[in-house]
Amino acid sequence: MTRVTLRLAALLVSMLVVAGLAVPTVAAGQRSQGAWAGTYNLYSDGVFVSQYRWTWCVGASSQAMLNIIHDTTHHGFYRQKKLVKYAMNHDQFLYSNKGGSDAVGWAATLTQFGGGSYAPVKSNSYKQAVRRAVKQLRKTGRPVGLLVMGGRHAWVLNGFDATADPALTNSFAVTGLYVMGPLYPMQQKGWFDKAPNTRLTWKQLKQPFHVFDDPDSPSFNGYWVTVNPY
Repeated sequence: MTRVTLRLAALLVSMLVVAGLAVPTVAAGQRSQGAWAGTYNLYSDGVFVSQYRWTWCVGASSQAMLNIIHDTTHHGFYRQKKLVKYAMNHDQFLYSNKGGSDAVGWAATLTQFGGGSYAPVKSNSYKQAVRRAVKQLRKTGRPVGLLVMGGRHAWVLNGFDATADPALTNSFAVTGLYVMGPLYPMQQKGWFDKAPNTRLTWKQLKQPFHVFDDPDSPSFNGYWVTVNPY
């Protein structure tokens, strides 16, 4: 792209902001270079995948995250099975969940299948975990994995609302978070699971995303656990 084109693009964005018009949504998996408009969301129609087995939440969440990253809409049973089997084979505690997976296996799966570098992150508080998650989501243009229900279930964090751009400053407050839970539409009671791209407030996410207490993965107990892109 030429310098003239870049200047014209920047001028267009500035004119839209001054006129009070919304800047176009960022394409899936790409980092915005325009002015911060308060919302960053990687969701698009077709990326969400429901889990085919009750223990395959990591497989389905990985499938959805890879759809976002690669701009695809793969929903196949056998791909999900392949992803969850790989995760199980790379768990910190092998086969501890009898068909499920843990944060270590989840990160390994995303990395192996072209999602870029991912790693499990242990945070000492809810605030620290969420702020770390949205910062990496924004910086990389890739979704984050959330270990919800004390580590017994996997969700995808695909977007957020904030008072400032987390990629550029630490002086920001998160006001909303957009999530996907792979049990939808099989089970929707309580927090298992709302429609894809559901917006939760900062306070609402605290209920499902609480401190890890799953005996199958004891090294994460006492922390808020995410699977972050780098």
